[in-house]
Amino acid sequence: MSISPTLPPDQHPVHAFLERISKEPQVDIRFDFEEQESWSAITEFDDNDNQTSVRYYGSDRYAWVKGAYDESDDFIEEMEWLSSEISALLPEGCRRLLEKVRDDEKGMRLAGHFLLKQKG
Repeated sequence: MSISPTLPPDQHPVHAFLERISKEPQVDIRFDFEEQESWSAITEFDDNDNQTSVRYYGSDRYAWVKGAYDESDDFIEEMEWLSSEISALLPEGCRRLLEKVRDDEKGMRLAGHFLLKQKG
């Protein structure tokens, strides 16, 4: 399922999300799991408790996730697997940090600017 408009890979909303989050003084990358699947996530919450996340599931599988509460107060998530073209454009810092959190099964808090670090 696609929860974002069809755009060229470099214009996917995940890039603007990471650019915005990277300006935060502190960003949490959390580890989570459910049954047999685990992931790391960078999540932003708005004033209405809606969530937007980029998640890493291992094996170069990234997802763009939006969640919100419905009128019955049930939490509903919509998830879109990111294509390899979009995933390849994620900043190296973001990819490495998401991988580390998932591999270590331990979250971390760091300055947002580390998300946009590139190799070099």
